[in-house]
Amino acid sequence: MLVRQLEEELRMRMRGPSIEMQQQMEALYQENEHLTREIAILRDTIKELELRIETQKQTLQARDESIKKLLEMLQNKGMGKEEERQMFQQMQAMAQKQELQAANETLRTLQTQLELVPSPSSSTVRVLLDTKDARIATLEREVNLLESEVRRLGGSIDPPPTLSLSQSEFPQAAPFKRQVSFLLNDVQIGKDGVILGRL
Repeated sequence: MLVRQLEEELRMRMRGPSIEMQQQMEALYQENEHLTREIAILRDTIKELELRIETQKQTLQARDESIKKLLEMLQNKGMGKEEERQMFQQMQAMAQKQELQAANETLRTLQTQLELVPSPSSSTVRVLLDTKDARIATLEREVNLLESEVRRLGGSIDPPPTLSLSQSEFPQAAPFKRQVSFLLNDVQIGKDGVILGRL
C-alpha cells in the first residue's frame, strides 16, 4: 500500500512541478545569471589591472635606466661612493613612493568598478582587496626601510664644491632633499586614500 502511495505521489510530481519547486528553480536561474554577469565584469577588471601592472613595469624599467645613467654621470663628475650610495637610496625611495601611489590609484579604480556590480560576491571582493592591501603594505615597508637608511646615512646630500650640476645640465639632479622629506607624508596620504576608498 505504501509503495503505491509513493508511486502515485511521484506521478503527480512528474506531471507538474510544485509552485515551491518552480520558485526555487527561478531563484537558482536568477542567481546563475547574476554570477555570470559578475564574473564577466571581474574578468574585464582583471584584464585592465594586468594592463596597468604591465604599464607600471615598463615605467619602472625606464626609471631604472634613468637612475643608472644619472649615477654614471655623477660618478664621472667625481662624486664619492658614499654620496653616490645615498643618492641612489633617495632615488629608490622616490621610485617606491610613486609605485605606491600607482597601486593606490589602481585599488581605487578596482573599487569603483566593483561598485557597479549589483550585490557583488563579498568573498571575491575581499580577496582582491586583500591582495592589493598586501602589495601596498609591502611597498610601505620598503619605503620606510629606505627612508630609515637615508636618515641613518645622514639625511640628504649636498653635492661637493667641485660638482656643479645645474638644472639645464641634468634636470633630474634637482633638489632631492625636499622630495625625500615629503616621502613619508605622501605614503600616509596613500594609506588614507585606501581607507577612504573603502568607506
